[in-house]
Amino acid sequence: DGSKRICNFYKKKFNFIKVINNNKNLGVGYSRNIAIKAAKGKYIVFLDSDDNLLKNSLNNLEKFIIKKSSPDVIPIRYKKITFPQNNDKFIKDNLGQKNANNLIKYVMKKQIPFSDCWFFVVKRSFLSGHKIYFPNSRFGESEIFVAKIICYMKNFAIFKNKFYHKKDRLNSLTNSSDY
Repeated sequence: DGSKRICNFYKKKFNFIKVINNNKNLGVGYSRNIAIKAAKGKYIVFLDSDDNLLKNSLNNLEKFIIKKSSPDVIPIRYKKITFPQNNDKFIKDNLGQKNANNLIKYVMKKQIPFSDCWFFVVKRSFLSGHKIYFPNSRFGESEIFVAKIICYMKNFAIFKNKFYHKKDRLNSLTNSSDY
């Protein structure tokens, strides 16, 4: 699909970009683990191949991280076409929340989907310190990863600015029934 060529173009343009190319499809969990281990930055942002970050999202996130004293976990604001179309209510209801247990209680009480890794920006040292990685499975890898993040997190800050656009495609892995 030309993605390798596009990645190499940006790698030449920005020296901080590292392109990791698997010779065969190793699965999303395995590939994300390779990237987490190769990452050098302070934070990990997950971005699925068919999604995009909104304008100025990384610049605004950097300012937020500094202002909030480098939290371990940052739930971000998203929008998408399918249910739930956004997490605005979650953001509004938990913006001042500082207690991880109260956040978990809120998620459980409201029964909202809270299982996609792209919903979070995570400090790299938090992941490595707790040995949090994705299982090597075709389905459910993100749910297990997110559960571990939530169980281990002690400090977090909710990023209220618009950040992520999830583009749900009919032929994506999420909508696949190929077990």
